[in-house]
Amino acid sequence: MIFQFKNMLFFFFCENMMFGNTFKFLSDLFQHGIIQSGSAFCDWAVDLNPVTTARGISKFANCTGTDQELATCLRNLTAYDILQAHQKYLRSVIVQDRMVVNGKLGGNHAVVQTAGSKKFLVEHPKDSYKKGDFQHIPTMIGMTKHEGTFFLGNVYDFLAESNIFMNNTEFLKNDLVNTILLFSGIIDTSGSLTDVFTYKFFSKDQLGDFKAMTPGLIDLCGMTLLKSCILQVAKKQFSRAPTYLYSFNFLGHLTKFGYGEAVDYPFSGGVAHSDDLVYLFPMDNGTLNEIEMTIAYRMVKLWTNFAAKGNPNPIPDTVWKPMDSSYGPYLRIDTHITQRYDISCEFNITVEEGLGEVEIWESASAGHINPSFQIIIFLLSLFIV
Repeated sequence: MIFQFKNMLFFFFCENMMFGNTFKFLSDLFQHGIIQSGSAFCDWAVDLNPVTTARGISKFANCTGTDQELATCLRNLTAYDILQAHQKYLRSVIVQDRMVVNGKLGGNHAVVQTAGSKKFLVEHPKDSYKKGDFQHIPTMIGMTKHEGTFFLGNVYDFLAESNIFMNNTEFLKNDLVNTILLFSGIIDTSGSLTDVFTYKFFSKDQLGDFKAMTPGLIDLCGMTLLKSCILQVAKKQFSRAPTYLYSFNFLGHLTKFGYGEAVDYPFSGGVAHSDDLVYLFPMDNGTLNEIEMTIAYRMVKLWTNFAAKGNPNPIPDTVWKPMDSSYGPYLRIDTHITQRYDISCEFNITVEEGLGEVEIWESASAGHINPSFQIIIFLLSLFIV
C-alpha cells in the first residue's frame, strides 16, 4: 500500500518485497522500508519457472493452445476466475510435489525478468544481497507468533489428499518431521537434521500423536518457512542501516487464517501469518473491540512514526531500539509491548506457550468500532506524526 504526503512516499511492503536490484531505478524514491509477510530469503519468494506456472494456471482456467492464445484467454476472464484457477493450481502442486519452495509455486511471487527492454527485477534478490547490492535504508521487519499454522494447513491438506491419515502412528512418529523438512526445501539424506529438529520441537511421548505434536509442528513450519528467512534479511540490513525487528504476539478475535475461506483443521490459526495487518488495515468481516483498538492505535503509531521519520519511537512505556546483533533487540507486540533481546525465543514459542485462547473481555461489545472509522484513524495518523 502506498501513501504520498508532501515529498515523502510511504510504501508498506507485504508478501516478501525486498530491497535488491528490484528498486535500483527507483532508489531515490525510497527513504525507509517496512517488510511484512516474509522476505526475499524465503525459498518460496521467487517463482523460478514463471512460464510453466502461467501454463499451469491456464489449465485450471480452461485456457488452452499456444502461449499467445493462453494470454488472450486469460485476459478475457474475470479477476475472480483467475484467482480461483490460481488457487486450484497451488493446491494441485502442493498435493503432487509436497513442496512449496524452490520455484514449485508461483503466480503471485516475484519473477526475475529476462525479456523486455524495461526490467523490474533483474537478478535473484539473494544474489543482490550477497553482493551488498541492496538499498541501505532504515528498515522495519517482523513476524507473527504462530507463522507456522499457515503452512501446517498446507501440509495437512496434502497428507489428507494423499491418504496419509492422522492416525497412522508409525508415519507420524518416524516420517512426518522429514516430510515437513522436504516440504520446506530441506533435503536431509542422512537423517541428522530430522533428528535435530525432532529433539528441539518434540518430546518422545508426543511422537506418533498428531494433536500432541501440533505445537512443535507449528514452530517447525514457522521456523523453516518464514521466521528464519525473515531474520536473514534483518541480519543483512542491520549493519548497513537502522533495522527495527518485531514479533507480533497479540491474539485477538479476528484473523487472516484461511484468508476468508472456511478451513477445517484440527488446530486453530493462533496469531497467524498476516494477523499483524488486522490492526493496520481494516477487515470487512468484523470489528475491533476496545482492547484490540488499543493495539491498533499503538500499531498505527509505530508504523506511521517509522514511515515519516525512519524511527518508530517514541512509544509509551518502552523504547524500540534498532538491532545491534544478529538476534536483537526486538519488540514483542502483545497486550503489553516489551523490548526483548533474542528473537530466537520466538522460534519455539508454541511449544513453550501453546496456541492460546482468545480472551473474552467484558468491554468487548462496547468496543466495536466501525471499520470505516479505522481507515480514518490510519490516514489521519499519517499526517499527525
